[in-house]
Amino acid sequence: MGLIDDAKNLGTDDAINLLEKNGKEYKELMHLADLYMKKGEHEKLLKLLNRIISENGPSKGLLMKRSVVLFKLNRKQDALKDILKAREIDKNDVAVIKGLIDVNASLGNYEKAMEEIEALERMNEVDQGIKERKSNLLKLIKLKAESDKHNFLLDAVRENMKNERLLIAKSLLSKIDERKTTEYYETACVLYRKLGMPHEVIQIAKEAIEKELYDNKVLRAYAFALMDLHKFREAVKVFDEMLENENDDPRAYADRAIARANIGEFDGALEDINKAIQIDPMRDIFYIRKGDIIARINGVEKSLQYYNKAIEVNPLNAEAHERKENAESILNRRAGKHDEKLFR
Repeated sequence: MGLIDDAKNLGTDDAINLLEKNGKEYKELMHLADLYMKKGEHEKLLKLLNRIISENGPSKGLLMKRSVVLFKLNRKQDALKDILKAREIDKNDVAVIKGLIDVNASLGNYEKAMEEIEALERMNEVDQGIKERKSNLLKLIKLKAESDKHNFLLDAVRENMKNERLLIAKSLLSKIDERKTTEYYETACVLYRKLGMPHEVIQIAKEAIEKELYDNKVLRAYAFALMDLHKFREAVKVFDEMLENENDDPRAYADRAIARANIGEFDGALEDINKAIQIDPMRDIFYIRKGDIIARINGVEKSLQYYNKAIEVNPLNAEAHERKENAESILNRRAGKHDEKLFR
C-alpha cells in the first residue's frame, strides 16, 4: 500500500499528520491539500499550494484551486490574478470563466463579469446558474448606476456649498429625490442652515431621524436650527442624544453649554464647557465660551482671563479680541458685573 492509501484508512487529523511528515510526491501533496480544504485550514493550504506551484509550475488546476483559497481568505484581488492566469492557459474553460464572473462580481467589477457571461452565451454554455448570475448582475449594475449618479450629485452639492454657491447647491440637491441616504440628510441639513432656513433644517432632520438615517452631524445641524429659533431646551435634548452616541465629543459639550446658558442653567453650562476644555485644551473657541459663561456667573472682570487664554492659544482669533475689548470697555464704564451688552 502507498502513502495515500494509508492516509485514506485514517481519520482526517491522523491522515494530515502522516502526509505532513512523509508526503513528498505531487499526488501525496495534492491529497494533503484536499484534506486541508476539508478541515478549512486555508492558511496551511495556501502555503502548500504555493510550494506545489513553485515545484511543479502553475497549471490551470493549481491556479484555480489557489484562487478559491485566496477568495476564502478575502484576498479577492489575488484570487482574480490567479483566475486570469488560468484563463491565459485555457480561454474556453467554463469553470475558469464562472470563477471570473464570481470574483469580478464580488469586487464590484459588474461590467467585466457581464462580459464573461456574454462569452459563455456565445459558447452556448448557459445553465440555470448563469441565468441567475446574469439577472443579479443586471440588478447590481442598475443599483451602481443609481449610486454613482447619487454620489455625483452629492459631491456637486458639497462643492457648490464650499464655494458659497448656495442656490446652485439647493437646485442640485432637489434633483436627488429617490435615494436618500445619511449623507444626503447630512448635506441637506448643513445647506439649509447655511441658507438661513432653520425650519427646513428641522423638517429634514426629523425625517432623517424617523427613517434612522442620521448621525451626529445631522443632530448638530438640528440642534443649531432649534437654537436659531430660540428653542434652547429642545436643543439641549438633541445634544444629550449626541453625547449618548459619542461621549468624548468636545464640540457637543461646548455646544450644549451654549444652549444651557441660554436657559439659565449656568452651572450645567460651566460643567459642559469645562468638559470640552478637558478633552481638547487647545481649542480657542472653548475659552471664549467659558468666558461668556463666567461673565454671567461671576461678572465681566472674571471672564477676561478666559478671553486672554483664547488669544494665547490663537493670537489671530478676532472674536476673542473683540470679546476682550468689549469686556474691558464695560469695566472702564464701571458697568454692573452682569452687563448684557457683552453678549450677542
